[in-house]
Amino acid sequence: MPEYESEEAVWRAFRQGDRAAFQQLYHRFANVLFNYGSKFTADRDLVRDAIQELFLRLWRDRTRLGDTTSVKYYLFKALRRDLVRALQRKARFVAEASLSGPAFAIEYAHEVALMQEELWQEQQDRLNLGLEQLSPRQREAIFLRFYENLSYQEVAEVMSITPKSTYKIIYKAIEMLQKHFKVFCLWLF
Repeated sequence: MPEYESEEAVWRAFRQGDRAAFQQLYHRFANVLFNYGSKFTADRDLVRDAIQELFLRLWRDRTRLGDTTSVKYYLFKALRRDLVRALQRKARFVAEASLSGPAFAIEYAHEVALMQEELWQEQQDRLNLGLEQLSPRQREAIFLRFYENLSYQEVAEVMSITPKSTYKIIYKAIEMLQKHFKVFCLWLF
Protein backbone atom coordinates (compact mmCIF):
# COMPACT_ATOMS: atom_id res chain seq x y z
CA MET A 1 0.00 0.00 0.00
CA PRO A 2 1.55 3.35 -0.99
CA GLU A 3 2.27 5.86 1.75
CA TYR A 4 1.12 9.41 1.15
CA GLU A 5 2.82 12.58 2.37
CA SER A 6 -0.26 14.01 4.03
CA GLU A 7 -3.95 13.51 4.70
CA GLU A 8 -4.65 15.85 1.80
CA ALA A 9 -2.62 13.64 -0.56
CA VAL A 10 -4.53 10.54 0.59
CA TRP A 11 -7.80 12.43 0.10
CA ARG A 12 -6.85 13.51 -3.43
CA ALA A 13 -5.82 9.96 -4.38
CA PHE A 14 -9.06 8.59 -2.90
CA ARG A 15 -11.12 11.11 -4.88
CA GLN A 16 -9.37 9.91 -8.06
CA GLY A 17 -10.49 6.33 -7.35
CA ASP A 18 -7.42 4.90 -5.61
CA ARG A 19 -8.75 1.97 -3.53
CA ALA A 20 -5.56 1.78 -1.45
CA ALA A 21 -6.02 5.43 -0.46
CA PHE A 22 -9.64 4.70 0.47
CA GLN A 23 -8.52 1.77 2.63
CA GLN A 24 -5.90 3.97 4.25
CA LEU A 25 -8.54 6.59 5.08
CA TYR A 26 -10.75 3.94 6.61
CA HIS A 27 -7.97 2.37 8.68
CA ARG A 28 -6.67 5.76 9.81
CA PHE A 29 -10.03 7.19 10.90
CA ALA A 30 -12.50 4.38 11.68
CA ASN A 31 -11.46 4.00 15.33
CA VAL A 32 -11.29 7.76 15.92
CA LEU A 33 -14.75 8.13 14.40
CA PHE A 34 -16.07 5.25 16.50
CA ASN A 35 -14.72 6.91 19.65
CA TYR A 36 -16.34 10.22 18.67
CA GLY A 37 -19.64 8.60 17.66
CA SER A 38 -19.78 6.64 20.93
CA LYS A 39 -20.05 9.95 22.77
CA PHE A 40 -23.48 10.46 21.20
CA THR A 41 -25.04 7.11 21.88
CA ALA A 42 -24.37 3.91 23.78
CA ASP A 43 -25.72 2.00 20.76
CA ARG A 44 -22.38 0.78 19.38
CA ASP A 45 -24.08 -0.93 16.43
CA LEU A 46 -25.70 2.34 15.38
CA VAL A 47 -22.28 4.04 15.47
CA ARG A 48 -20.64 1.22 13.47
CA ASP A 49 -23.47 1.31 10.91
CA ALA A 50 -23.19 5.09 10.59
CA ILE A 51 -19.44 4.84 9.99
CA GLN A 52 -19.92 2.10 7.38
CA GLU A 53 -22.63 4.12 5.63
CA LEU A 54 -20.42 7.21 5.70
CA PHE A 55 -17.53 5.41 4.01
CA LEU A 56 -19.83 3.74 1.47
CA ARG A 57 -21.31 7.13 0.62
CA LEU A 58 -17.82 8.67 0.37
CA TRP A 59 -16.73 6.00 -2.12
CA ARG A 60 -19.92 6.31 -4.15
CA ASP A 61 -19.74 10.13 -4.29
CA ARG A 62 -15.94 10.51 -4.39
CA THR A 63 -15.90 12.27 -7.77
CA ARG A 64 -18.23 14.97 -6.47
CA LEU A 65 -16.29 15.63 -3.26
CA GLY A 66 -14.10 18.71 -2.97
CA ASP A 67 -10.66 19.20 -1.49
CA THR A 68 -10.32 19.54 2.26
CA THR A 69 -7.49 20.76 4.45
CA SER A 70 -8.58 18.53 7.34
CA VAL A 71 -9.92 15.09 6.54
CA LYS A 72 -10.54 14.43 10.25
CA TYR A 73 -12.70 17.56 10.52
CA TYR A 74 -14.61 16.63 7.36
CA LEU A 75 -15.30 13.10 8.62
CA PHE A 76 -16.29 14.31 12.13
CA LYS A 77 -18.78 16.74 10.65
CA ALA A 78 -20.24 14.13 8.30
CA LEU A 79 -20.50 11.46 11.02
CA ARG A 80 -22.08 13.90 13.47
CA ARG A 81 -24.71 14.86 10.89
CA ASP A 82 -25.42 11.20 10.10
CA LEU A 83 -25.68 10.21 13.76
CA VAL A 84 -28.00 13.10 14.60
CA ARG A 85 -30.26 12.05 11.72
CA ALA A 86 -30.15 8.38 12.75
CA LEU A 87 -30.93 9.27 16.36
CA GLN A 88 -33.80 11.48 15.24
CA ARG A 89 -35.20 8.61 13.15
CA LYS A 90 -34.77 6.28 16.11
CA ALA A 91 -36.45 8.83 18.39
CA ARG A 92 -39.62 8.63 16.33
CA PHE A 93 -40.08 5.18 17.81
CA VAL A 94 -38.64 5.85 21.26
CA ALA A 95 -39.64 8.81 23.44
CA GLU A 96 -36.69 11.08 24.20
CA ALA A 97 -36.42 13.30 27.23
CA SER A 98 -33.99 15.84 25.80
CA LEU A 99 -34.94 18.28 23.05
CA SER A 100 -31.52 19.96 22.98
CA GLY A 101 -29.94 17.25 20.83
CA PRO A 102 -28.27 13.95 21.54
CA ALA A 103 -26.50 13.47 24.85
CA PHE A 104 -22.75 13.77 24.69
CA ALA A 105 -20.57 12.16 27.34
CA ILE A 106 -16.82 12.02 27.61
CA GLU A 107 -15.50 8.74 28.96
CA TYR A 108 -11.90 7.68 29.38
CA ALA A 109 -10.37 4.50 28.07
CA HIS A 110 -9.59 1.93 30.77
CA GLU A 111 -6.03 1.51 29.50
CA VAL A 112 -5.24 5.14 30.31
CA ALA A 113 -6.42 4.80 33.89
CA LEU A 114 -4.32 1.64 34.40
CA MET A 115 -1.13 3.26 33.15
CA GLN A 116 -1.33 6.43 35.23
CA GLU A 117 -0.21 6.99 38.81
CA GLU A 118 -2.64 7.55 41.67
CA LEU A 119 -2.37 11.33 41.38
CA TRP A 120 -3.26 11.18 37.70
CA GLN A 121 -6.30 9.06 38.56
CA GLU A 122 -7.40 11.60 41.17
CA GLN A 123 -7.13 14.38 38.61
CA GLN A 124 -9.12 12.32 36.12
CA ASP A 125 -11.83 11.70 38.69
CA ARG A 126 -12.02 15.41 39.48
CA LEU A 127 -12.14 16.27 35.79
CA ASN A 128 -14.92 13.74 35.20
CA LEU A 129 -16.93 15.22 38.04
CA GLY A 130 -16.41 18.65 36.55
CA LEU A 131 -17.34 17.49 33.04
CA GLU A 132 -20.53 15.89 34.33
CA GLN A 133 -21.62 19.33 35.51
CA LEU A 134 -21.29 20.74 31.98
CA SER A 135 -24.11 20.76 29.47
CA PRO A 136 -23.96 18.23 26.60
CA ARG A 137 -22.98 21.01 24.16
CA GLN A 138 -20.19 22.19 26.45
CA ARG A 139 -18.86 18.62 26.79
CA GLU A 140 -18.96 18.14 23.03
CA ALA A 141 -17.17 21.44 22.37
CA ILE A 142 -14.50 20.61 24.97
CA PHE A 143 -14.03 17.14 23.47
CA LEU A 144 -13.67 18.41 19.90
CA ARG A 145 -11.38 21.31 20.82
CA PHE A 146 -9.08 19.71 23.37
CA TYR A 147 -9.31 15.95 22.83
CA GLU A 148 -9.49 15.97 19.02
CA ASN A 149 -7.52 19.22 18.53
CA LEU A 150 -9.99 20.80 16.11
CA SER A 151 -9.78 24.56 15.66
CA TYR A 152 -12.54 26.79 17.02
CA GLN A 153 -13.76 27.29 13.44
CA GLU A 154 -13.89 23.53 12.85
CA VAL A 155 -15.67 22.94 16.16
CA ALA A 156 -18.23 25.57 15.16
CA GLU A 157 -18.84 23.91 11.82
CA VAL A 158 -19.07 20.39 13.27
CA MET A 159 -21.59 21.59 15.86
CA SER A 160 -23.43 23.85 13.35
CA ILE A 161 -22.94 26.99 15.43
CA THR A 162 -21.02 30.23 14.92
CA PRO A 163 -17.36 30.55 15.91
CA LYS A 164 -18.37 33.23 18.41
CA SER A 165 -20.77 30.76 20.05
CA THR A 166 -17.98 28.18 20.14
CA TYR A 167 -15.69 30.57 22.00
CA LYS A 168 -18.47 31.40 24.47
CA ILE A 169 -19.42 27.75 25.08
CA ILE A 170 -15.81 26.71 25.65
CA TYR A 171 -15.03 29.77 27.78
CA LYS A 172 -18.02 29.13 30.04
CA ALA A 173 -17.14 25.42 30.25
CA ILE A 174 -13.56 26.18 31.28
CA GLU A 175 -14.82 28.74 33.79
CA MET A 176 -17.11 26.09 35.33
CA LEU A 177 -14.28 23.55 35.44
CA GLN A 178 -12.00 26.06 37.16
CA LYS A 179 -14.66 26.72 39.80
CA HIS A 180 -15.09 22.97 40.28
CA PHE A 181 -11.34 22.51 40.84
CA LYS A 182 -11.19 25.46 43.27
CA VAL A 183 -14.00 23.97 45.35
CA PHE A 184 -12.30 20.57 45.31
CA CYS A 185 -8.94 22.06 46.38
CA LEU A 186 -10.62 23.96 49.24
CA TRP A 187 -12.28 20.72 50.32
CA LEU A 188 -8.89 18.92 50.39
CA PHE A 189 -7.30 21.46 52.69
